[in-house]
Amino acid sequence: MLILPIAVAQAADTTPDPLVFQAVTNAEPGSTVISNSQTIAGIDVAVPVSINGGRYSINGGAFTGAPGTVTSGSSLRVQQQASASLYTSTSARLNLGTPNAQYTFKVSTRKVDTVPNAFTFGLRSEATVSSIQTSDPATITGLEAAAAITVTGGGYSIDGGEFTTAAGTVANNAQVRARGMAGSAVNQTTTVTVKIGGVSGTFKIVTAALAGVDTTPNAFSFVSTADAAIGSTQTSAAITVSGINASAPVSIIGGSYSINGQAFVTAAGTIRNGDSVRLRQTASTSFSTKTTAVLTIGGVAGNWDLTTVALDSSPDPIQFQSFRNLAPGKPVISNTVTVSGINSTVPISVTGGSYSIDGGAWTSAAGTVSNGAQVRVQLLTSSTFSSTTEAALTISGVRTVFRVANLPLEKGKDTLIFASVAGVAPGSLITSSQVIINGVNPNSQVSIAGVGGSYSLNGGPFTSEDGVASNGDRVRLRLLINSPATTATTAFFVGDLGGSFSLSTAAADTTPTAFSLTPNIGSDLNLDKTKSFTVRGINAASPISIEGGTYQIGGGAFTSEPGLVNEGQTVTVSLRTASTYATDTALRVTIGGVSAIFKITTASLPKPLIDPLNAVYATAQTITITVPDGIPPGARLYYTTDRSTPTLASMPYTGPFVQSQTGLVRAALLSADGTVSGPVSTRDYQIYAIGAATPVYVPPGTDLGLWKISLPVGRYARPFEVDPPFVASFSSPPYFQPNADGSIDFAAPVTGLHSPGSDDPRSELRQMNADGSLASWHVGEYAQTMSAALTVTQVPSSGRIVIGQIHADDEGPVLVLLEWRGDQGQPGSLYLSIRSHPDDPGRPTVLASNVPWGSLVTYRINVSLDGILTVIGNGNVAVVPLDPAWNAEGQYFKAGTYVLDHEGDASEGGAARFYGINVAPTS
Repeated sequence: MLILPIAVAQAADTTPDPLVFQAVTNAEPGSTVISNSQTIAGIDVAVPVSINGGRYSINGGAFTGAPGTVTSGSSLRVQQQASASLYTSTSARLNLGTPNAQYTFKVSTRKVDTVPNAFTFGLRSEATVSSIQTSDPATITGLEAAAAITVTGGGYSIDGGEFTTAAGTVANNAQVRARGMAGSAVNQTTTVTVKIGGVSGTFKIVTAALAGVDTTPNAFSFVSTADAAIGSTQTSAAITVSGINASAPVSIIGGSYSINGQAFVTAAGTIRNGDSVRLRQTASTSFSTKTTAVLTIGGVAGNWDLTTVALDSSPDPIQFQSFRNLAPGKPVISNTVTVSGINSTVPISVTGGSYSIDGGAWTSAAGTVSNGAQVRVQLLTSSTFSSTTEAALTISGVRTVFRVANLPLEKGKDTLIFASVAGVAPGSLITSSQVIINGVNPNSQVSIAGVGGSYSLNGGPFTSEDGVASNGDRVRLRLLINSPATTATTAFFVGDLGGSFSLSTAAADTTPTAFSLTPNIGSDLNLDKTKSFTVRGINAASPISIEGGTYQIGGGAFTSEPGLVNEGQTVTVSLRTASTYATDTALRVTIGGVSAIFKITTASLPKPLIDPLNAVYATAQTITITVPDGIPPGARLYYTTDRSTPTLASMPYTGPFVQSQTGLVRAALLSADGTVSGPVSTRDYQIYAIGAATPVYVPPGTDLGLWKISLPVGRYARPFEVDPPFVASFSSPPYFQPNADGSIDFAAPVTGLHSPGSDDPRSELRQMNADGSLASWHVGEYAQTMSAALTVTQVPSSGRIVIGQIHADDEGPVLVLLEWRGDQGQPGSLYLSIRSHPDDPGRPTVLASNVPWGSLVTYRINVSLDGILTVIGNGNVAVVPLDPAWNAEGQYFKAGTYVLDHEGDASEGGAARFYGINVAPTS
């Protein structure tokens, strides 16, 4: 058999490389404009050329508007006539090649000129003081349209019209005059400024000099003011200016002034003979302190002294009324006294009780009080009869006693004996032994006194209310004691009999359990850092103090003053970090003699800034790295682009550099020996251009033997899955439904079930091997391709559904995500997200935009043997080299409807009809 060779003809290339005609701006209206020259390349045969809205020239020949042809290597220019109108754009469109590619040459005419030529109104000299002066006319030229006109310092007139101060407009060749008032002093210049279209013209008026001018006034002074309230605003008595015959300059230091009752001002001005002047100033915030305001008129100064009132911290005497015949153990509140006779805040303290200021909370802690405050004192009467109790209130060293006396012993004989209890824990509620009442009349009056005390008769409920009892009744007392190292007593009375029940607690323990504060390392500069801990191991208020910082108890205010803290309270300390790098700051907090240190070390070096930010870019990026406040002495800036941490072996930064492919940039400051490293800044750059490509071939159908299906419905809150070979005969409308024409409908409501690794529902195929096992392939092992054709039929309110993926095994990072974005029934876009490295964030970018609703969407995703990822969607292509780090990750394809939304009702969701989905592994 004879085999003859067959020659195969190669198709001619009729698609030239793209042309770029640079737009022209600021062209003169009606002018003829010619574009830059473009050289034809990328074709190997002659191709057709035509133009709309202009003419073209080939290789410098005559310009023509007739269709023609052009060959590779030819130069081509476009010509068009600019619009006859100002600030208007026109375009010529060149049609070239097969299929027809269109290139636009845009021409824009210049804007209307509303900026006039320079103009001025001249100078008017020897003007009379305070007279009205009008300038000569100025002719406005250079305008193509009316321009805005405004005036300051006077008025203007156009073409002999009325003078005005309002803004307006003016035309070319208009006659404009300026008008203003001469100054109120001799030899004084005033200016009227007219602004037209941003250009200013001035009219200056100078008053005439006056012979024998006297601007030096007679000496003057202001009457001093004494006993002013601290911080108050005071006004002086007025003085009258005399001895001048022209306006004199006036200025002030240390206050403000008012002329003839006008507003007080601080700015320098002028004053006339006979004017009245008053001064105003704010008194010092300290007692017995003098401040001075100095007014200067024509070089002559006059002072006004203002002195604050002297400190008075000695209050007027107060008096508390005494009380007699009180029951033992009862709280008693004094009469209200008013603090008077002081003009400052003074200290207040109490012994033997507590006090309240202006109805506020009762306290026994020292504080402060002001004039006019109303104060009450409270104490607890003694637990024994015939005894006197005192509380002493001290205000600014003046001590006043509040005294109360109990009932005489005869009023309550101690015939009922209740055994006292010692060593009680604070917070305990203790019940006494039982006592039988004898020696009283039937139904004798019963009462009890003492804070926290109650009684029970004959086993009944405990009460503190008055009652009645008879001989033979059994009584028990109960008492609550809260504080450590104290004694509490309650007294019981029945008829003429009485008795008391006392409790005492153990000594106070104010030494807490040891506590620690974890140090903070690598903090930023000049920040307030806090650390909290809970106080344990005390049974009484324990003293707390701090050195080098502040503290807060519970939600109170931060303070550095000593205080008291109780068991179980939370203490938060606050420390400001240093203002320099690699510097320690520390505080020490002490509670009941137990201390802990909180230490903060600032970062060793500042963190660099990398610009531009993380994003997807269509072109190479110029990367700039800066350091706030400059690079510290002895340090140097290094960077890497291979995902490694910068070291001395990395690239030293000397200026902006170009990042031309997808990658990660890291930067850090290092010391000269590399032992100290500052924080690392990181930016990821995904760089890939979206270009035109041949549309994807529409697959004729889908081999369901190579897929498994996951549905958004199932049992036990888990999605239902069907494995091959059962998928081919499976249908679950509307979620998954193969149709008679070979298409497949996918649908997922936003209320559907989702897999454990996602929050969103899906009706989606997962790639399988022909033997029914899970497919898992690796980049660089062999090439893999998935192609599909579909129509989106429903989108959720988020407008987003995923229609294709390359997914990693074990819920690893998604290599490729292709999704539809748009509103229901409106044109949408295909968004592409690619991770060139497993650690990349996968930033989305537009692959194809303005895709009509209901139109066919086609895509092809290919990973080549050498690790090049190519994604083609609706005729647009993105090509991205993949990092070898992907070689270790198992991958598989997914396709269908994955709804990126999980909020709404069951009627909302996503759906698509796939006309074909093919996977094709190739070696």
